[in-house]
Amino acid sequence: MEGSKYAFALSTGMSAVISVLSLLERGDHILFIDDLYGGTQRYVRKVYGPQTGIEWEMMDFSDLKKVKKAMKKNTKLVWIESPTNPTLKCTDIAGVSKICKENGAMLVFDNTFMSPVLQVS
Repeated sequence: MEGSKYAFALSTGMSAVISVLSLLERGDHILFIDDLYGGTQRYVRKVYGPQTGIEWEMMDFSDLKKVKKAMKKNTKLVWIESPTNPTLKCTDIAGVSKICKENGAMLVFDNTFMSPVLQVS
């Protein structure tokens, strides 16, 4: 949150998930990492997807060329977790961030295990 204009304090991780997903509108597309936290996966598959009409898919983010190819004109959000919970799969955060910027999509970084501070040299 260092250097941010805004911040939110929420009571649970799932309340953060629901808050972020509420930013989207029918017809938008979300690209999720395939090894997403189980609670988030279940919410998207069983509640969010069926009730909102928002298009979504989950994929392996280990090949950034495939991530770039999966982006659509209506991709508004890309959701990664790194390392993932519980398998500790890592994603190239800077690489995915660059793809998001090139496509005008927001990047969500679910960060269960790591420090909130990223240092890029």
